[in-house]
Amino acid sequence: MIYTESQMDASARDRAVADIALESLNRSGRLQLKVTGTSMLPAISPGSYATIVKTDAGRAEPGDVVLVKSPGGLLLHRFIDLRLSGGRPFVITRGDNNENDDPPVSPDGFLGVLAGLEQPCLAKRWFFRLRTGLKALLRIWSTQPSR
Repeated sequence: MIYTESQMDASARDRAVADIALESLNRSGRLQLKVTGTSMLPAISPGSYATIVKTDAGRAEPGDVVLVKSPGGLLLHRFIDLRLSGGRPFVITRGDNNENDDPPVSPDGFLGVLAGLEQPCLAKRWFFRLRTGLKALLRIWSTQPSR
């Protein structure tokens, strides 16, 4: 059965988007995605566009920003280490803005390394705030009785 986006709940929609992103990464070796969370602040802001290059966990260096598939979805976090547990390797990541490591991910869940980042334009945000503030001041000024 095929559902439209409005018929899907949020978790099903997130899984579908993740599946499409993974297919794109597997086919082309690259993926660009929009960052939505705050776990990588101040290094990576929400609204940034991250370019990921497909690679395996053995090539990642501690400190690299990597994309992993966790039970909760896709995470763009800092690579901490590749550790053994019960004789099996696991990828350890952590968001820069988080106090604790993320739950371990199997190497199969390691998707790639950050290769490029486009941060949102702060000037646009400040201009919008300034413009909105000036409009409010002009409205207040124009409603004041003249002397």
